[in-house]
Amino acid sequence: MEAGRAHWAWQACLVLQGLPSLRLDGQKLPLMVNVAHAMGDLVIVRELFSEIVRMPFPGGNRPVEWIEAFGKVGEDGLARELFQAALERLESTQALHPELYAAWARFMIQHGEYDAAETFLMRHNWAIVSESAKLIFELYQAWAKLGSLQTELPKFHLPGGVEKEALFLASQAMGLPPPVPVLPPPP
Repeated sequence: MEAGRAHWAWQACLVLQGLPSLRLDGQKLPLMVNVAHAMGDLVIVRELFSEIVRMPFPGGNRPVEWIEAFGKVGEDGLARELFQAALERLESTQALHPELYAAWARFMIQHGEYDAAETFLMRHNWAIVSESAKLIFELYQAWAKLGSLQTELPKFHLPGGVEKEALFLASQAMGLPPPVPVLPPPP
């Protein structure tokens, strides 16, 4: 695509789409969004979105990849709409998708929606424990509130190890020595 051969890339995508597969979500690939955008064909971009958002689970088994593809070509509105459709489906089925939760939190942080990201993380950090410390750190760093992270952490009700990881990341970013662990006195 960088060599000005987006039409060739599109033909390759169509060939891949025609290959037989047992996958239920079809042969459409998130790469197709980038190729269609490189060709300057926004109609195809919107058609892909319409098809993807109407899947039984919006985005199929690759919702984050589709969302990132739409965001990468500047279609943040479509990315947001796909996020919201996927999150609504998760909520209605009471299913979990930690990768989608983490991507949504990052999306809100990148778009300056700090209050909404904080509320979302308070509600869903239990489902993304492995990413919680990093996401909370990223939020407060982008929000320019790293200095108050220690006082803000209790509202997240995090496990001790996750809190310590967030504080460690914050101390590294601020150039401070890592927090000293408080050990109970020996018996």
